[in-house]
Amino acid sequence: MTLRAKPVVKRTQKPSWESRDRRNFYLNIGFGLVVVAAVLILLAAIGVSYYNDNLASVGSVNGQAISRAELRDRVVIESWRLTEAERRARTLFVAGQLTQAELDLQNQIIGQQRNQVVATALERIIDNRIQAALAVEEGITVSEAD
Repeated sequence: MTLRAKPVVKRTQKPSWESRDRRNFYLNIGFGLVVVAAVLILLAAIGVSYYNDNLASVGSVNGQAISRAELRDRVVIESWRLTEAERRARTLFVAGQLTQAELDLQNQIIGQQRNQVVATALERIIDNRIQAALAVEEGITVSEAD
């Protein structure tokens, strides 16, 4: 008894939509879309962070918004003013015009002002806006020479 090998049936090729190249193509497109989505989410997060840090309003005066950037700039100015006051007090102490107790009192007052620098800066911005509005109402102008 001899065994005959059965004829091998040629397998038909898979349809083109099942091919490995097409699968790789779709995987690449999917990966690309995920990357694009991630970049868009990152850009949105950066935009929201920038808006919250610089453009968000902390208050308004007569309908004019006060931005965080404006408040931050004013805090820097107020901090510099307090640093200069400390420097002047030290200079007067070294020159003998202030006693140690007077210097300590000055430093204590300046320290308290440093703790309230944000509130002070906001109050000064509000005061400046109100004064500017009153100046316009009263017809007060400033020339370039002034």
